[in-house]
Amino acid sequence: TRYTIVFVFPPHLYNRVEQLAKQWDGAISGMDLRWAQRDDICISELVVPKNRIREKDSSEEDDMEVELRQRRKEKEAKRAQTRKKEKVERKQRHQDGPDEEEEATGKRGRKGRKGGRKNE
Repeated sequence: TRYTIVFVFPPHLYNRVEQLAKQWDGAISGMDLRWAQRDDICISELVVPKNRIREKDSSEEDDMEVELRQRRKEKEAKRAQTRKKEKVERKQRHQDGPDEEEEATGKRGRKGRKGGRKNE
């Protein structure tokens, strides 16, 4: 069986639609393009072979989609884990106070709102 998709356009769009249809025709192999023009409307029939149109069952999903979704979930979980770890490390660093290196360079601890005064 072949599906026929019928598009109806106002005449002023005819040229643009024809351009698009030609691009489309090249992109979709096995597509047959027929035009009919009336006074008020242009009708384009795009005849698409049935095997180009897939009906999807709600129960049946594309393997690729499932794989992509799985990968996305894994990435998100990894990201969440990393965020959690970083948060814990930040808290820990904050509780420990500045270490010797930070103390020496004045990078942490005293810089706050005091105008950035270094080691006093």
